[in-house]
Amino acid sequence: MKIKIKVKHLVLYVLIPVFLLTAAALWIPGAVDRYQASQTPEAIRARMLEKIEAASGADKLERIAEFAVLPSAYEPYTFDVRLGPRVMMQSDEDNPAPLTPEDRVPLLELYVGSGPPGDTLLRAANQLAYEYDALGQAEQATRMLERTADRLDLDEHADGQKLRQELAKREPPTQTPGKTPAASTFSGRLIDRDGSPVRRAGIYLLGEEGSDSAERNDPYQAVTDPNGNFEILNVAPGFYQIELGLDYEQVDGRSRPVQWDDWIEIKQGRNLSKNLTLRPLIELQSPVNGQKLTEDTVEFRWTPVQGAAYYDITGFIPDENGLSGTGTVIRSRIPENRLSLSIEELYAAPGASTLPDSGKWEDVDPNYLLAYMNPNARFSWLVRAYDAEGRALSESSGYRLNPEQTNNLPFFYLKQRELSGTDRLLLKGRLSQAFEQYRQEAESDPRNIHALRMTARLMLSNVEISHDALAKKELLPLLERLTAGVSSPQEVERMLNLLYEEADWDAYEHYYERYTRLNGGQVEPYLRSLHAASLFYRGRAGEAVQEFEQTLPDDPGHRFVGLYLAAQLQEGRTLGEALELARRYPELGYEQGGRGWTKLLNTMLSERSAAGSAADFDTRLRTSLGEFAQNRAADPLASLPPTPTGSASIDAFVKALTNIR
Repeated sequence: MKIKIKVKHLVLYVLIPVFLLTAAALWIPGAVDRYQASQTPEAIRARMLEKIEAASGADKLERIAEFAVLPSAYEPYTFDVRLGPRVMMQSDEDNPAPLTPEDRVPLLELYVGSGPPGDTLLRAANQLAYEYDALGQAEQATRMLERTADRLDLDEHADGQKLRQELAKREPPTQTPGKTPAASTFSGRLIDRDGSPVRRAGIYLLGEEGSDSAERNDPYQAVTDPNGNFEILNVAPGFYQIELGLDYEQVDGRSRPVQWDDWIEIKQGRNLSKNLTLRPLIELQSPVNGQKLTEDTVEFRWTPVQGAAYYDITGFIPDENGLSGTGTVIRSRIPENRLSLSIEELYAAPGASTLPDSGKWEDVDPNYLLAYMNPNARFSWLVRAYDAEGRALSESSGYRLNPEQTNNLPFFYLKQRELSGTDRLLLKGRLSQAFEQYRQEAESDPRNIHALRMTARLMLSNVEISHDALAKKELLPLLERLTAGVSSPQEVERMLNLLYEEADWDAYEHYYERYTRLNGGQVEPYLRSLHAASLFYRGRAGEAVQEFEQTLPDDPGHRFVGLYLAAQLQEGRTLGEALELARRYPELGYEQGGRGWTKLLNTMLSERSAAGSAADFDTRLRTSLGEFAQNRAADPLASLPPTPTGSASIDAFVKALTNIR
């Protein structure tokens, strides 16, 4: 059968698809643009407000709950970034928050005043209190929470206890005549680099682990008002670290005002005020932006920081994937905003020690072993500035969201040498074979510093991870050869640490003096504290006391204060005098939990008072401390429990000393 189609119909059939395609081509881009415009935060905000405004009665309250109360983005103390003493933590909050605080305050007031009793009402009241605090209206927040509590049976609601706790925190400390209040107040002001206030920022107090102060998962907290002011009432006495909560715009181009070892003490019944400043990040000048350095000297330069007394430079060595890396200090206490290093000094700077998952030294990341001697690695660096008191002022690492702030990125290459065949073997992960080849090269050519250095580094990894005693004996003469041929404080420091562990005190003294000279007379607090400890172990308690007194003020954590107290007691100080020193230099840190030197000394004082003979108690204490020191003189890493003295408090004190490293 034949099908006949008239020509005019055929033309029509052809033109209809053409018309449709043309219309689609004109309509679809416009539709896409309109859809995208409808999904902007401004458009979403407008629709939400329109829906709320159009509703009335119970429907209006439901819309307020849906759009202004229940979204998790509106939870108090939700920030983009947490700037703490140790890390910069980014919020994982992905839900948008299109309504502004100005939008939400009247809506929350309406819901708190008219909303049905329940958990949503409690949630709204908590959010409204936060908004009042951010406006500097703390008294209004307290009154509103009290009215909410009166409307509800708090025992019936999941958040009822939280509301009670919040009201308790807002109660001014009561003053009993003749007595010191148990709680205290922490207040201050947060300002930006130009002196303007930082509003709606979170201020947190984080207490020590194991102490009676605030718990890590429930810190004391406040939000800054329009003038940048904050106040936290009813703070328990103790030691705290400060953490900030900020939005991206607030943290952009600013450094964190606190470091990992910054602590504040809040004393019973006292008000502590502390102002905080967000300073600008330090701008790096050279080397930057992937510069390929080929000269025998590396010049580090950066913009000076007002008020800085010295700077530290930390270098980062990338891992085998080139995605992350570990940092080690290249130089500390640099007096100017520049540092000139010979390439040999940089080659001598080691990478960080790492423990592979397998626990085998042969599986250590070879990039950390080759460190700055790898011409193919992209290194990075940062600089920190400190004032004359050792307080951190600023650093170069931080959030840089503005493209204008990313002109100089902290990356560079060291192209002064080429990889040897043994280096390539090492980078393939064949560490045992590379070690044998490096050793042969070092033996055949005593002038081959690179082969000697790599032999020592590989053997050191074996010692640190496998604790191979034979390898340690072989390592000492290797490092002795290496340090005789170079003048690097880093190489001498490694020798120094090994001699300390081996209790080779004559050689240790020689290398300690040499390290001090090579490092310009500067010894960082940890090494100086170890030296003071070694003096105590060797029966030189008076010299140890002098060294500890020089270094304890430079170590905010006071990690070695227990040994300082022990040396003082050996020198004849009384327990009461030692107690005052323990209060002056409290040991701080999440790891130690305060170790409780004041409690230990108070317990000894009580037991001594109750003892039949105070002189006998003192003799037992000195004897136990002497035994501890002798054990450590033979093995500075020994953790032998003390011989029982018949005094529980003395045994507890000396046992605490054995945990100090």
